[in-house]
Amino acid sequence: MARPTKHGQSGVYVVGGSYRGRRYRKYSGKNLKAAEREQTAFEDRREMLRKGYPIPPGVSEKEFLLEGKKNPERKKVPIGPPPSHSLRSFMKEYLEAIQPPAKAESTVRVEKVHVNRLLQFLDRERVNPGLLHIDVPFFERYKRWRIGSVTPVTVNKELRTFQTMFKTARRYGYIEKNVMVDVERYRGAEQKRPFLTGKEIEKACRRKAITEAEIKILREARFLMPGEIVGLLEKAEGAWLHGPLACAAYTGMRRGEIAQLRWDDVDLRSRVLTVRSRKQSRARSFSLRSIDIHPDLMEVFRGLKKKSTRRREAFLDERYRPVTPDRLSRALPGLVKDSEFEGIGWHTFRHSFASNLAAEGVDDRIIDQFMGHQTEEMRRRYQHLRRDKAREAIKSLKYKSNGGER
Repeated sequence: MARPTKHGQSGVYVVGGSYRGRRYRKYSGKNLKAAEREQTAFEDRREMLRKGYPIPPGVSEKEFLLEGKKNPERKKVPIGPPPSHSLRSFMKEYLEAIQPPAKAESTVRVEKVHVNRLLQFLDRERVNPGLLHIDVPFFERYKRWRIGSVTPVTVNKELRTFQTMFKTARRYGYIEKNVMVDVERYRGAEQKRPFLTGKEIEKACRRKAITEAEIKILREARFLMPGEIVGLLEKAEGAWLHGPLACAAYTGMRRGEIAQLRWDDVDLRSRVLTVRSRKQSRARSFSLRSIDIHPDLMEVFRGLKKKSTRRREAFLDERYRPVTPDRLSRALPGLVKDSEFEGIGWHTFRHSFASNLAAEGVDDRIIDQFMGHQTEEMRRRYQHLRRDKAREAIKSLKYKSNGGER
């Protein structure tokens, strides 16, 4: 009997097989035993067809093999207006619908946090409105509740998730209009601060009357200077975390991209990394980009290659297990605790990579190529680091040398 196959890092099992030259597959879930039962049922039904068992009228070959349907579903004629789905029940349905591989794990994790905030609001208000009865004032009350504890940027992110959720409800036919289209966002909230050094942030934090939320925003804008990166890598020397940190510092790769890096993606001969990313394109499962390997990072990879087992993953933890994004997130705070680097995250290295390249005068197009999907907003955050080079460029103009000609 064929065994269910595992889909990438999502952990979802795929069952099915081929029949009469056609391949039938479906996602079963993360329970191996349940997937094995479905695989066995598929093969039993396939064997029935091979022995001449007729497919029931009105049922497709695919429905019979994968679902075991015996009778076509009868369409019920609705009597009166359709029932309104409650917001709570639909939120549960939505979270089930977006599970990997429908969306990347990181996206699901963030959207789940946002949906849970909306559930907290419903508990606080002691309500469970139907989807057809939710209006703009409902979300205005939600905004007033949230803005007391988080920044406008966070509220806008949550509202974007809700707009996507209600777009799904409209696609399902539960509602006729997406109410979130008319809910106003906080203006000017999306423009983030330019990247700042640790000293600049500490100086700003010493101001009087600065709030915890403002301090958090400042720390999220930090980038590390070259000397600081060297110090941090030295601090991690000898630990399993050193390899992922070096990769982040010398490539600007995202945490998830680092976790899924394979040795097949590391071409030590050509000195090029192939990065697979879900974030850059929703039209494809993965987008690819190439990054040249820095000589210092090349030495790190060579050392890891000598120690590596037969596993295809480039980075393993202390127990020789493939690292995951969550494992990386949990390990970094422990390394930097009670040090000058406390509070940094994996995205700090991405900020630092772009900022230090910009400070060296590297062309925007090259930085964009290394970073992947780069927005104009992000580009503005590190362009201020070119000011000295911009001044030198202006000074290079030699108008007076032309003898004052007009």
